[in-house]
Amino acid sequence: MKKLFDPDSPILRFLTQAAELAWLNILWVVCSLPVFTLGASTAALCTAVRNMIRESGHWNSAAFFRAFRDNFKKSTLLWLILLAALALLGADVYILRALFPEQLFWLVLPGVCFALWLMVFIWAFPLTATFENTLWNTIKNAVLLGVGYLPRTLLMAVIHLLPVILFAVSPAAFYGVSVLWLVLLSAVTCYTDLWLMQKPFAPFLPDETE
Repeated sequence: MKKLFDPDSPILRFLTQAAELAWLNILWVVCSLPVFTLGASTAALCTAVRNMIRESGHWNSAAFFRAFRDNFKKSTLLWLILLAALALLGADVYILRALFPEQLFWLVLPGVCFALWLMVFIWAFPLTATFENTLWNTIKNAVLLGVGYLPRTLLMAVIHLLPVILFAVSPAAFYGVSVLWLVLLSAVTCYTDLWLMQKPFAPFLPDETE
């Protein structure tokens, strides 16, 4: 019983980390509410989660808001570019569907474009939170890493699309865990992304054991 309440016990570490991720998720949701700030909020979330992974759970709210401020300009511009690209892609799908209502071949190009968009979305914000670089180089590196580590990219894409997949398969199940989505989804997804990105990022980071 004493081990159960030991701060270093696996159960308490797990519960503590889950609570911290839930709080991070709340911060992310609140800071993303104006929509145009979603990029800065996501970069701040990536910074906080990376610190959790690297420093065994050490982070604080002040660090989140500091990262939000430091990454605001570049990550907001990145998000607005991605948002505009997604809106353009949606408009293209709408037009093509109207032109070819009974054919499916037109889905190929938008599908490829969305896959590229999702790849950049998955990799670009962690890159922004981790490395100093220009916006163009960040996008270019997101594509290069996404293709170079394709199995990891595909796994992360499935995780990002999990709510959509679940809703398509079983709306009842989706609504059944909707509270869980609101409380943990973005932070847990970000944690999984950053954990999978440790190996790709490692060659470009200083040796943190020194």
